Amino acid sequence: SKSVDLASPKTFTSSSSSKQLTVAELDGVLRDFGVAEGAELKIYWSVKPTPASANVPTARALTVKRPPALTVTTGDASAITSNSAILNGSTSEATVSECGFYYSTTANPQEGGTKVTGSVTGSTFSAPLSGLTQGTTYYYVAFAGTTYGETKTFKTVFPEGLVGLWLFDDAANLKKATLGTDLVFVEGVEPITSVNGPAGHSDPDKAIRIPMGSYLQVTHNLVPPADADPQLVDEYTLVIDFKLPIDIPTGNVNADFDAPTWWHALMQTDLTNANDADLFINKSLAIGVGNPTSGLGYSTEVDKTFELDTWYRLVVSSSKVENIYNFYVNGEAFYLRAKSENGRQSLDPLGVLLFADEAGEDQIIEVAAVSFWNKPLTAAEAAALGGF
Repeated sequence: SKSVDLASPKTFTSSSSSKQLTVAELDGVLRDFGVAEGAELKIYWSVKPTPASANVPTARALTVKRPPALTVTTGDASAITSNSAILNGSTSEATVSECGFYYSTTANPQEGGTKVTGSVTGSTFSAPLSGLTQGTTYYYVAFAGTTYGETKTFKTVFPEGLVGLWLFDDAANLKKATLGTDLVFVEGVEPITSVNGPAGHSDPDKAIRIPMGSYLQVTHNLVPPADADPQLVDEYTLVIDFKLPIDIPTGNVNADFDAPTWWHALMQTDLTNANDADLFINKSLAIGVGNPTSGLGYSTEVDKTFELDTWYRLVVSSSKVENIYNFYVNGEAFYLRAKSENGRQSLDPLGVLLFADEAGEDQIIEVAAVSFWNKPLTAAEAAALGGF
């Protein structure tokens, strides 16, 4: 409704000889009058209670001025980590109806982006973000009411120790590295293809399907200590997000490996793929290799196995210094072992093969992410990575 809000008068008194002059300044706000800027209005005043009556002649013209338009400033993001950040903004007025941010991984965050409400302090406001993807550029814009600031960007960082990351989200270039060196696909009769990954894993939720006879050649960017003899890498962590498909085809294979799911090779340290792989999930769906005396044995030793058609995050933490070769699954301890006496899981500085075996013990596997770290992750760090 139409109204006029008048503030209390501001009075100023000055003295000159025996005379005093008192001046009052009136200020107010017009609401819903539809009066154009620059129009002249009158204000009446009197010592009587009805200053606007016809018999009170005292009046003063005033000019209508619109208040300055609300402005919104999008501030720089702060406290940026691998999966979180704080967005900051400000307005030209201390109170507004609603303020906050839109953010997304595309250039126009206010169109289809995620909306977050800001926590207001005076004319500034902020909002914490969590659950972000590491090494990713985000676009964000501050808003107050229907007024927007400029669009800005920030990029999440990579965790300390991460040296290689592959997410398989770019269907046009499945070999692309998010961090590190692009992969090399070695493909057999069937090619490596893009498939749907676990929901909520990344944007988009994609993975690769690696058929028998195909594998990944990985430059891991790990460097052995200068005094290591031989020059092999033993301090590392390998993380794989994977699923063993339930639609495994039948075929003519060695009867030793033909029940119920065949074998799945995970890691091959021989870059020529001329011998047995060095880490498997066996036909009983247990992880390991060799016997528990000189090798790792298999996780059936502790009654731990995988299931088909289920996504897992596998963390393999290796340290010759600490004499460990530990497996964590979905953030929890799965199979904790000492390092193999035969050094079978030591890595060539030039790289490693994943999902390769020279004898066909490399059944179909689907993979949503692979990463290498230049240190053995602890139980707490593996837990922080979570899982599915």
